Amino acid sequence: MHNLSKAFQISLGITSVFWIIYLADLILPDFQHHIMLIPRTKVGLLTMFSCHFGHGNIGHILNNSLAFLALMTLALVHNKDLAITNSLIIITLTGLFTWLFGRSGTAHIGASGWIMGLFGYLLANARYRKNFISIAVAVLVLIFYSGLFLSLTNFRAGISWEMHIGGFIAGIIASRLTSKQEIEKVEQ
Repeated sequence: MHNLSKAFQISLGITSVFWIIYLADLILPDFQHHIMLIPRTKVGLLTMFSCHFGHGNIGHILNNSLAFLALMTLALVHNKDLAITNSLIIITLTGLFTWLFGRSGTAHIGASGWIMGLFGYLLANARYRKNFISIAVAVLVLIFYSGLFLSLTNFRAGISWEMHIGGFIAGIIASRLTSKQEIEKVEQ
């Protein structure tokens, strides 16, 4: 139970950063414009890390906060060190994917790529780690968050499907990379 409490506290701390940035944008108009990822621009390369922390409106941040809290907490409970490493991989690869393949003239912001990455990571762990905990977590994620698969095909204006797809792929890659490292450590 202590691990769950600690994992939730860490997730809540990260989520509070989303809210601080959102509230700063309400007080200082256009604050978030400085952290948006704009594909194939020099500024976009710099903001491919920060874009995950901003949100466009109250609905956006509420939806992302709840999903992030749940998925990040699960990832942290599963393995705190790996969750942090994988989050860095997910943020980096999602940002890079969006920078490379994002629609011209668009700005991307929000934690949904990170969320989709955690979703892909937790599902892929069942495949690559093949242990009871990873499989149980993947089943829980599928039961409660299978609707996230729909966001992979949501191509409406104002939705960054590039971040969603990039994040999901990044999560699978992160799981594969870190599971391979774990196997190599055990074999040594």
